[in-house]
Amino acid sequence: FFAPPIGMRNASILKAGMRTSTSPIISAAAASSGDDDVVLVAADPRYSTHGPIGKDDFIVSREGGATDEEMSNENILLIVTGDHIKPTDLEVNTLIWKCLGYRFDSEQKVWTNEKVFPKWKINFPEPPDLIGMQRIYAPEIDKPSLRA
Repeated sequence: FFAPPIGMRNASILKAGMRTSTSPIISAAAASSGDDDVVLVAADPRYSTHGPIGKDDFIVSREGGATDEEMSNENILLIVTGDHIKPTDLEVNTLIWKCLGYRFDSEQKVWTNEKVFPKWKINFPEPPDLIGMQRIYAPEIDKPSLRA
């Protein structure tokens, strides 16, 4: 199968401000170094922990459990209808993960499963990509999503 290179350079997409579910994002290393040309694609393992979320009008953060504001009718409708903005796959996955009990440890930059239902935690110790944001259609990638 084909996987795009992790360190691909595509400043024109970033500077144009495109926000689609398949657009690459700036990596944490690039953000700290000020190199806006380096991007991170969804296939990169760091994507779920370093990708930008909560931009535009869609309300979501990695911190804590799902808030009333994140679960508001207006916010959920943005996922379904995408009227004026369309949340990214990462933003939708993040909200689902929080609802399932996964919590983001901002110090270690990892998702933990401390509040996940016991039976779900056994099958999915790490938050599964329920939306298919990686866009890699191989059995080892798809299997967790298909099991969910």
